[in-house]
Amino acid sequence: MKKIFFAISALAMMLVSCDPSTDDISSGFNNQVTAETVQATVTPVVVNGKNTNRIVVENHSPITCQWKANQILGDQTSSAKEYDTIYVSKTGANVIQMVCHNLNGDFTKEFTVNVDEITYIPDNVQKRLGDVKQLGNTFDPAKVTIKQDEDENGRKGNVWRVSNANGVLTKWRVVDIATKEEKANSDLNADGLLVISDTGDYEIYCDYMKADGSTGSYDCGKFTIECWTNKPEIIEYLSGETGVTEWQWFQGNAAVWGNGPWASGNGPAWWTNNLDVMDDQGAGHPGGTARNGINATFTLDFNTYTATNSDGTSCAFKVLPLKHGHDSEDGWDLGCIHFEASGSTYVVPMAVNVNGGDEPFQDMYIVKAEDDRLNLTSEEQAINGCAWFYLFERKK
Repeated sequence: MKKIFFAISALAMMLVSCDPSTDDISSGFNNQVTAETVQATVTPVVVNGKNTNRIVVENHSPITCQWKANQILGDQTSSAKEYDTIYVSKTGANVIQMVCHNLNGDFTKEFTVNVDEITYIPDNVQKRLGDVKQLGNTFDPAKVTIKQDEDENGRKGNVWRVSNANGVLTKWRVVDIATKEEKANSDLNADGLLVISDTGDYEIYCDYMKADGSTGSYDCGKFTIECWTNKPEIIEYLSGETGVTEWQWFQGNAAVWGNGPWASGNGPAWWTNNLDVMDDQGAGHPGGTARNGINATFTLDFNTYTATNSDGTSCAFKVLPLKHGHDSEDGWDLGCIHFEASGSTYVVPMAVNVNGGDEPFQDMYIVKAEDDRLNLTSEEQAINGCAWFYLFERKK
């Protein structure tokens, strides 16, 4: 008669496991279990005769496993229990993976279940749906509503209140008709869409995903912005009362230009230059002293979105309050001014990478904007953590 030995210690178990022909049932492993012989069931919970997205998984083999299921949003759902109820978030065919481990190594067995109805909505999906309490496979354009803000005179503003009451996942897009650029977006079924502009024609799209994973897009129509109804504070500050502001080097007792650590402070800290040396520093760069020196200034005209240096050089610009140079929790910068500068054409005095062939900086981040002061910075190279700082004040 064949003798069966049961492990009574960790050492004994290790010795038994060295024999590839021996099944160590007492340890919970069986090195003869394969994807073809594993005993397991994957069964959707049935409600009112329909398969729901709650799935009962059961492992009946002497082997450890982890259950995994892809989701319509986010990471996989997983469970290491032999018996559990997991979920999927998509109707139709869903694949449940059983990732197994035994003394011979790992293998994966896949089970396909068909889901008719979503009865359990995961938190990350519900967050996007908002007040909509279902996830399904129908889309009715009549359930999409858009209301544009107006000022006291009935002029159309720069904010839209959007809502999609369909049980689908939504992404809103506001596209500038002239430039084809996306100006605002949101992945919430109900939200406010803000465009940083007081003029222009735009088209709004409602992209959606149904519970079965299929997608579509609904063109909500064309809209015109005629005025500000929600003007960001930084634009209020930069544009002033008339929409045109002029900025000169800071006249106080401080370094006005130099470098320092990126994402730290609001002025130069390493190599610093006071105002009285800016003629010498500016002479060797494009535009010379006239564009960069002690008396250099630059103007932001929000009526035409044109920036102009005191030497006559000009380029287009735009303010991007939601674009930040660093995602630090303390909110290091207040947003970005993007200048369409290129070659030797730039507007902000000394706004070039002096260690990079005087290539002009296009994105300049605002690190101070108060008390008629304006401090800007640009990153030289991400690899060396160096930033260039520029200190200005409003010219009165």
